[in-house]
Amino acid sequence: MPVTNPPSSNSPAVPDNTFKIVDDVDATKAIEFSVGGNTTGKKTTIVSQATQDRVVTLQNKDIVVAGTSDISGFTSTVSTGVAINIVADSNPIQELTGTVASDVIFADPSTLANKQQFRVINNASVDITVFSVDFSVIYIIPVGTAADFIVRRLSGTTAASWIVVPHVSGLAFFSEISSDFSGMLYNQLTPKGAINAFTVMTPLGTGGFSLQVPNFSAAGGNARGVRSVDFGLIRSTASQVASGANSRNFADYGKASNTASINYAYLGISSGIGSGNFGYDGTSAGSYSINTGFKGYAFAHGESTHSSGQFAVLGDAQRRELVLRARTTSATSVALTADQGAAGSLNQLVLQNNQSVTAQVLVVAKKTGTTASTAHFKLTVCATRGTSAASTVLHIAPVIETFWNPDGVTIATTVDAVNGAITFAATTPAGTWNTVIDVFAISTIIA
Repeated sequence: MPVTNPPSSNSPAVPDNTFKIVDDVDATKAIEFSVGGNTTGKKTTIVSQATQDRVVTLQNKDIVVAGTSDISGFTSTVSTGVAINIVADSNPIQELTGTVASDVIFADPSTLANKQQFRVINNASVDITVFSVDFSVIYIIPVGTAADFIVRRLSGTTAASWIVVPHVSGLAFFSEISSDFSGMLYNQLTPKGAINAFTVMTPLGTGGFSLQVPNFSAAGGNARGVRSVDFGLIRSTASQVASGANSRNFADYGKASNTASINYAYLGISSGIGSGNFGYDGTSAGSYSINTGFKGYAFAHGESTHSSGQFAVLGDAQRRELVLRARTTSATSVALTADQGAAGSLNQLVLQNNQSVTAQVLVVAKKTGTTASTAHFKLTVCATRGTSAASTVLHIAPVIETFWNPDGVTIATTVDAVNGAITFAATTPAGTWNTVIDVFAISTIIA
């Protein structure tokens, strides 16, 4: 179908800036594209010599067709609130008009062809919601726009089986600026209107936010966790992403791999539930642990660590802090732990192999229902673990400094040779007592 301009001598005259498409077989199907004479520059009239009923709206190179019943592959429907089902033999272009929202529902992908594509045009006066066959939302088409829907895979019935390519008329609320500075191109989006304006990008459903598309390699990384945020741009392995549910990774070569874990450290790892890692090349592996600085390692439950460097391995020159607790209701001794559970390998002052620690332990205890029955004192502890948990030793008896302890609350300090730890156990008088200790330690490791 050739394009001619100006029109041939046997065709009606057309205005300036008009292109004419003539069917080689049937000249009566000639269509004129008028691209001039419109003050908005956005609307173009297509006039068919045969039907005189075609109208086209051009929006950033997208064509929205209305009122056409004789174009092959095109269906126009007035939305009346009744769902519109699109199946395998439906026309590939579907237009909706009207004033009442009608949902669009796609058929089961298994009944469609691989990569089969449909375009849905919203010329109605309300937004149109497009659903997969299981009634999960694929996309909401704003008024005056369109979207292409492509079958991603033939299995599955959810929105994930579809690829959506929206067609929009431009950025109504942002201006675009592209600048070259020192050999680097900067593409900028600036909110229009008021001087003070927030910029908001909201994911759908359980989606999150990522600066790159996952591709299961170091280039794009593994899949991100639900509702996660990943600002990493560079990685050496695919796992260096925010893969935990509700996790956050804000650094290159960073990893946030557990639920609600946060990594702000370049080359950092936050792998404990609710853990946080800040600085450079450190690890927060313990649940609810926090590591800061350079080359630190927080592995115990709720542990806080800080380091400014290492001798040979992570955590071999750092400060450690643990808050341990216990509630007693009798004079029976109870171990203080970070999670108020039984003493184990991650919830007390655990030493790593070949590690030495010096710790100051602040103690506070209080009996319920009274202000007089309280205890306040401090312990100093020195311990070393050899090549195994069984080789852990206390070097001296704890040095105790008492500030106030009229009821005789005691803290026993013993070696846990099973877990390679120092156990602190509280013994209180009758009644319900809460005992909390802050273990503030410095440590080093050398074989």
